[in-house]
Amino acid sequence: LLFLEDAKYDLLQMKLHPDRFLHDQICPSKALEHTFLFNNQVDCELYGREREVSTLMDIAGRVTMHVPAPYGGVGTCTGFQIDSFLCEACFISGHSGSGKSEIIKQLVSFCNTNDWAVLICKFDRQVSPLLTLLQACDTYFQKFIPQKDVDGTALERDAYTQEAFDRIRQSVASVDGESMGQLYGLLPSFSTLFPMPIDYVFTSSASGGVGSGSNRLKFLFHIIFTAICSGGHPVALILEDCQWTDVSTVEIIGDYIQTEGYSSVYPAARQALQRGLLYVGSFRDDEVTENGFLMNHINCLEKPQGNVKVTRLFVGELPLQDINNLLSSKFCLPKRRTQNLAELVIHKTRGNPMHVIEFLRSIIKNNMMVFSVRERRWIWDDKIDLQISEGVAELLTKKLRLLPSDTIVALQVMSCFGYSINLTIISLLDLGQFVTDMTKALDLALTEGIIEKAGQTSYAFSHDMLLEQTYNLISANERKQLHKEIAMSLIQDPEITQEITFLAADQINACRDILAPVERAKFASLNLSAGKCAMRLSNYEQARAYFEAAITLLHTN
Repeated sequence: LLFLEDAKYDLLQMKLHPDRFLHDQICPSKALEHTFLFNNQVDCELYGREREVSTLMDIAGRVTMHVPAPYGGVGTCTGFQIDSFLCEACFISGHSGSGKSEIIKQLVSFCNTNDWAVLICKFDRQVSPLLTLLQACDTYFQKFIPQKDVDGTALERDAYTQEAFDRIRQSVASVDGESMGQLYGLLPSFSTLFPMPIDYVFTSSASGGVGSGSNRLKFLFHIIFTAICSGGHPVALILEDCQWTDVSTVEIIGDYIQTEGYSSVYPAARQALQRGLLYVGSFRDDEVTENGFLMNHINCLEKPQGNVKVTRLFVGELPLQDINNLLSSKFCLPKRRTQNLAELVIHKTRGNPMHVIEFLRSIIKNNMMVFSVRERRWIWDDKIDLQISEGVAELLTKKLRLLPSDTIVALQVMSCFGYSINLTIISLLDLGQFVTDMTKALDLALTEGIIEKAGQTSYAFSHDMLLEQTYNLISANERKQLHKEIAMSLIQDPEITQEITFLAADQINACRDILAPVERAKFASLNLSAGKCAMRLSNYEQARAYFEAAITLLHTN
């Protein structure tokens, strides 16, 4: 012990975590548990991201102050006048695996604890960005559908939820019949929460004349977002992996937030926004261009004449000091003892947080780092640097290949749907065609930390890099065949819903060049149905894509 700072750090750790730093560790399994590296454990501590988290918390605090009483304190915020303040936006950029999602999880935890309305959209390559946004909105509204007891009797909402629902119901009370009919198609929960009389006829009205195509869709999202913002709570709209979104989706959000040139059509938007909206987006900075639609969207929000305060956060790689803090905490050792390991880790991983975690998991699994009962601490092999040569992609692939074959197949099927899959879809696929028991196979992946529960009804990959590596395990030819088999399974359902129609069409369009002539005609019809569904929802861009796919399937040389 050479430095006073090291002594202070050791004493502080003993004070804060006496069970780990003051008392001897003698049980290897307990020592492993303290690392939070395995068995889907969650480490509540985030290393090296204190500044970013603090900035987000400050932003959330300012938004809270603009929510009307009794929740917030309108007029108490000194940063803005209430007449001009609309919302705050924060964009988090960084390389894949740099920890953007972990920072957002800290915000989500804060929001859930403080009764915010939270909408989370996790975009990916396989699923339409607009569909992802709609699913997030529908998931939010589903929480207002009363639960049922064992006898099937609907339970009453608690007073807090009922008050928020009453506000939302008042917000949509003036929506015209034509728009409500389209909202029923966009959000299945709407027809349950806001039913119309049985003899009600959905006809056009004067307010339906806001235009067609993209303007009509923006108008419908104005209604949705305004309803959410009218619940009397701060609202967090979180978009992750925005590098995979599209122009239409960011235009819908930007149009609502700015309310420029559109507030005359739906003037309630500005008033609702003053109830407190926090818009957060994350993206890989090396996968977007400076002049692309996403950066143009951010630059537009930053314009001085706008009423949006925009904050940009860049999440870089972890420096040596933060990695040493991480190692010291996880392995319950003084920092002076983990310094040489930290230097090795940063050399092998370049400080990328996800790479660091996968590297540590790898050396423990390969017994290059073990807990010594004799020395009562973790020890490691000085030759680790020579024995580990793979990058994180190779480490993740090796990790996936060690899983049972059924679990690998189940994960590959899940990867064909993108970032997440809900239990309804699993039930349609869980007929023994792909694996004996898909739910059981996915539960094993859950215990391994490959996937995680997303709410009560979905599984999601715990990181987009795991999604990518799982999908990449499938060869190009096998991938197309798998997409085809999934589509065939989905359309077996006698009561095929609008959601299933979209999913089945997306699956078949990923493999249409391997279809036989008789199959091409069948799936051209499926794309026609999907296009008509998209037309009814005023999603004309998506409808056009389905119609073009149908034409391509019918084309013969």
